[in-house]
Amino acid sequence: MEQVQHQIANSYSQAQSNIIDGHRELFLGILNNPSLLENFTKANDLDANTWQLEKIAEFLINQVLIGYLNFSTGIISQSHFEGFKRDARNVFAYESVRKHWQRVKIVHSDNFRRFVETELLCDSVKSA
Repeated sequence: MEQVQHQIANSYSQAQSNIIDGHRELFLGILNNPSLLENFTKANDLDANTWQLEKIAEFLINQVLIGYLNFSTGIISQSHFEGFKRDARNVFAYESVRKHWQRVKIVHSDNFRRFVETELLCDSVKSA
């Protein structure tokens, strides 16, 4: 039974990773193609520099999300998660990440929002 639960958790984590990887590939394709980036940002009335920073912040937040999901589904241990949290606090110490988080946190689960707000953001804001 435990093996089945682990397989289900692993499948869930892999599915989430695949979705995030797909988004990352799509946006990196735009970010790494100057003419496409210019056309995309103009067509959507976006400032290219601001949009680039938002996408990078989004990539970083999503990377933290994957680590959180891997811990919450039992894929990574508590001891590894403590090291991950230190790295994640450094990510949330970036002003661009904190600003982007304020805009996107509503789309994340209550549990992940609570984790970011209580375990990551409060410490990074104090040390930033």
